[in-house]
Amino acid sequence: MSKRTNQNSILVLATLVVYLGVVLVCATTQVLAQQAESIEINKRPLIDFAESLNDRIQSKQIDPTGTFSVTVQGPLTPNGRLDVSRSKVVQSSGDAKLVDIGKSGIAAISDSGWFVYLRDLGATELTITVAQDDKNFTAKIEFEQKTPERANTFASGLKMMLAVHKAESDNRPDEQLLINNTSVTAIGASVKIFLVAPAAAYREILLNRVGK
Repeated sequence: MSKRTNQNSILVLATLVVYLGVVLVCATTQVLAQQAESIEINKRPLIDFAESLNDRIQSKQIDPTGTFSVTVQGPLTPNGRLDVSRSKVVQSSGDAKLVDIGKSGIAAISDSGWFVYLRDLGATELTITVAQDDKNFTAKIEFEQKTPERANTFASGLKMMLAVHKAESDNRPDEQLLINNTSVTAIGASVKIFLVAPAAAYREILLNRVGK
């Protein structure tokens, strides 16, 4: 496995998996590298989601430029999926059809297995907020670590990995855009991974790359 491929398996970077749903920007530390390599991601839910979304856009069932916001909160199962029976929408506003797409996108992320990385880092419950206004697409993932020290360690590690990837000359332009617009903070024991990207650019990226 090449160094870059290995890095991408360790840093699940700006994962282009949900249109008007969520960008999952998460990381595993170097000590989890071998575990990360053994994790299998099922792309089928993402492919199905992208195809369904594209069909709805082409048939003009939805306006992809509309304004919306939705926050989903739920615990993780042992296999790193959101527990559907205990997950809930804690906030939503704007275009109801886009809110539903946002929720479906989050479900596709969960079904594909991406959240297992956060589970392996100690997350037991996630709060995911996604939103779009006339300018930006925004995604935020929040979770608790056991101690402020662990939260700071995670945040510092992810910041370092983001810095490394920013410096790589072979990043694709779409990856670079997402990397440059991603930040991570630790406040107490809470970790927040935050992306704010130009909405039009993000829509184009996702429709070109989801499921590939």
